[in-house]
Amino acid sequence: MFTNVQKLLIREASLASACLDSGLTDISKYSISQTGYFYTALFSFCIGIERISKLILIYEYQLKNNKALPDNTYIKSFSHDINKLFQEINRIHDENNLNLSERINIQNDSIFKEIILILTDFAKGSRYYNLDQITGKQLFSSEPLKLWDERVAVEIIKRHYEEPEVKLNNNFYDTFGSSFIILHTAEDGSSINDLKTLVNHGNQVPIKQQYSKYYLYTLANYVSKVLTELEYQGNFFPCLREFFTQFVYAGTKEEVLARRDWREL
Repeated sequence: MFTNVQKLLIREASLASACLDSGLTDISKYSISQTGYFYTALFSFCIGIERISKLILIYEYQLKNNKALPDNTYIKSFSHDINKLFQEINRIHDENNLNLSERINIQNDSIFKEIILILTDFAKGSRYYNLDQITGKQLFSSEPLKLWDERVAVEIIKRHYEEPEVKLNNNFYDTFGSSFIILHTAEDGSSINDLKTLVNHGNQVPIKQQYSKYYLYTLANYVSKVLTELEYQGNFFPCLREFFTQFVYAGTKEEVLARRDWREL
């Protein structure tokens, strides 16, 4: 039989895993026509990454304190600060000599620093940006999708986007462009009023989706492996790592890029 604490750990791990699944699934769907998926992706991913990180903190505390559990003050001291949680996970990784290659990859790639800062900003308050802006609250952060586009998606396009081999030439746009009424907005909130700009944005959508997912997955992969290694070190039960196997054993980079639904094993 499971103890009450063990039951609670199982449910917390299941929740964290499900949130990460939803985050990676929804980020694969966002576009300028479906911006809602971007926000649901960040909502879910932030909750998932915070909760698995706090499970890691519990494991490390138990390793240092003969499997005693920390008090609530210790866990709450990290609040929703994902950047602070990642700093703590990096410390735990280094002090326990885990030697995970993901630690080096994340440390050496500036795009992860930007992603973690955006996730932190979102988790701590900018998830309410639209309502706060509408109702006149003084804000100290940028709109989340605009920030993601400027600091993450632009870098994704620079690294991974290739112009399509078959492109509509300017004569097409000059001839037919005026036949379309375009009323749209880009990720940064600027207006899209012409067909050529709309088509160019559309061409970039799959790359933004795939690599936004890939970089978020890399963070989920890293924290899942840290949790797994600590669980082995402490011989902890129940085996919470089983809830995160899809992030540890997702396959090759190409398989991760191609996968759209993370809710299915």
